[in-house]
Amino acid sequence: MATLKRERDGELLPLAQDCLVGRSPDALIRLESPRASSRHATLSWAIRGWELRDLGSRNGTSVGGLRTSAGKPTLLTRGSRLVFGVDEESWVLESDEPPLPAARRIGSSDLAQLQDGYLSLPSVDEPLASIYEHPSLGWLMESEDGELCSVHHEQLLSVGGQAWKLHLVESQSTLAISEGGAKLAGACLRFIVSADEENVDVELTWPEELLELPPSVHWYIPLLLARARAADRAGGELPTREQGWVYRDDLCAQLRTTPQKLNVDLHRLRRLLSKAGISDGAGLIERRAATAQLRLGAENFQIG
Repeated sequence: MATLKRERDGELLPLAQDCLVGRSPDALIRLESPRASSRHATLSWAIRGWELRDLGSRNGTSVGGLRTSAGKPTLLTRGSRLVFGVDEESWVLESDEPPLPAARRIGSSDLAQLQDGYLSLPSVDEPLASIYEHPSLGWLMESEDGELCSVHHEQLLSVGGQAWKLHLVESQSTLAISEGGAKLAGACLRFIVSADEENVDVELTWPEELLELPPSVHWYIPLLLARARAADRAGGELPTREQGWVYRDDLCAQLRTTPQKLNVDLHRLRRLLSKAGISDGAGLIERRAATAQLRLGAENFQIG
């Protein structure tokens, strides 16, 4: 994670792909000195690394003691010391790693970043919306009401009554998630259910490997969807593409929950899979946005 450290107090701020520096409320790196300009400079990730551009500020910007030319990019390296106008606003590029996909809350420097393959808004503890990168569909957002839609870099969103701006990049971390790790698609998903159905354990098996997934009370959700898909399969009347779809409200009624709580629980299951090393955990549950239907995404499963 790329970070900038303020010298006077040691505070570390994470960097998004494009960061405005200045006194403006829109600035991710907020300056306090009256001698700094409202829109003082930008920090941006480019192919060669992090670049700084002074935006024609009144008192200028220096890197390593040398004043930069307004509008011209200056390549930074780890440890570069940046001064925006006056020494009071001196910062150090603490880490020069590529940025993670992120979202900034408008009017503040709050930055939510990708964790375990998911960008959770407004926070990991309160995931009203989940944003993740699909291998073929690009960036998707599952909203607090369970709807699924495409999103893009610099898009403005409203989540939980707050406005956010997306900074979506194909970072090294994202590539590692999409290219590495075990695949749910190639495994058999096995549900181990206690007689009273109080406990549901889940295993993933491959021809020469078995992975016991961490326990969670939320495994009961994909179990119900697995049973619906198994019933349609046994009936033999529906093609595979139509098997197992359950209306969201019907599923909520079985679980005695709300659509918002269901969405949060599914988000936590996907993060659990990601932490376990499963790179395509978003495919655990499929959605039909137009009809508010869901189904188990795994075709190969067992209920025992």
